Amino acid sequence: MLSKVRIVGSGLIGTSIGLGLVQRGIAVEMVDSEPLAQALARDLTGGVVVLDPELVIFALPTSGLAQVIQSEISINPQSTFMDVGSVKNEVVLQVKTFSGLSTRFLSAVQALLGQIYSRDAVGYLRLSQIALRSPKNLSLS
Repeated sequence: MLSKVRIVGSGLIGTSIGLGLVQRGIAVEMVDSEPLAQALARDLTGGVVVLDPELVIFALPTSGLAQVIQSEISINPQSTFMDVGSVKNEVVLQVKTFSGLSTRFLSAVQALLGQIYSRDAVGYLRLSQIALRSPKNLSLS
């Protein structure tokens, strides 16, 4: 069962997802490059610091995604990663530049199309009443 999530991007989308996860008993850490946005999101979601999250969600513009992915891979090498900030194919192309990441990454494009990104995907992650297939066995049940 999914118990720890780190969300990078404390705007409307990231904070909304964070609030939904916290309501389901999941520990959520909110991170943002803007200190005021991060502080507000942390206040709303409980201000938890998560070590070794099972899932890292990217809720930020694609322009900053490559740098953030690199940083998060080094901080959380065992995590599964998911982008919810864009439905553009650009994200999938950026992910392919990181060795070994494509088997642990789900983009918004794949989620909307209901595609399984990894052959061994068995988990489901429900956000905003949409069942998204996840690269690892992550479940909110």
